[in-house]
Amino acid sequence: MCIRNRLVSLIYRSVILTALIAVYAGVWLTSPSSSETFFTFSVETSLLVLIAMAFNVYFSAKDLSSTGRIGVTGSICLPLSLAILSYSVLGSISFYVGESYVDLYYLPWRVAMNVIFPLSYLLDYLLFQEKGPVLLTHPCYFVLYPFFYIAVMMVKPFITGYDSLNSCRLLSPNNYVMEQNFLSGNGGYNGVVISALFALLLYLIIAYAVVLLDQLLGQRFRIKDRDSY
Repeated sequence: MCIRNRLVSLIYRSVILTALIAVYAGVWLTSPSSSETFFTFSVETSLLVLIAMAFNVYFSAKDLSSTGRIGVTGSICLPLSLAILSYSVLGSISFYVGESYVDLYYLPWRVAMNVIFPLSYLLDYLLFQEKGPVLLTHPCYFVLYPFFYIAVMMVKPFITGYDSLNSCRLLSPNNYVMEQNFLSGNGGYNGVVISALFALLLYLIIAYAVVLLDQLLGQRFRIKDRDSY
């Protein structure tokens, strides 16, 4: 399924981009700690969605002005687009499972962010982006970003002197030191390593699910194109 109307895609993307900016601004304005907010995986991945949507608005406007209203609209390259979608889904899961902030004014904005951002970008992909040109090896390349994030969060306490409990409790050794089991070993870093490996595995599951969906939709997309001639 792909709507071949660049005007419709431009209107949708412009409205969604405006909503994403408003929600992102609401998160920052109500945040108890801007520095800790920046270190949360869901906020970082939401920023990637925001940037990707801004580029998609630009590509829609450019295609509309240069090639007309009818046709598949331009978007960022599909492998990168699907990687950002996978990051956003993982970021939403990490918010509900691994973050610690519970603030009366801050929490609704974060909940809105972790619902609107992945859903709006998923709809953009389903409705307007071309399907198919993605390889099964692509998720292995894009796992580098979650891996880099986990590495930064693990060394952050040694650099800043502050623990990662507020930004991601699952990557904080203090979250495990009181446990009377294997996770409390090595000052809680056993739990951190196990959680990190689970997060990387979860990302790969999400990414490959998205890629397989794209392969399925891409096959239908090509069949529809062939039958239209």
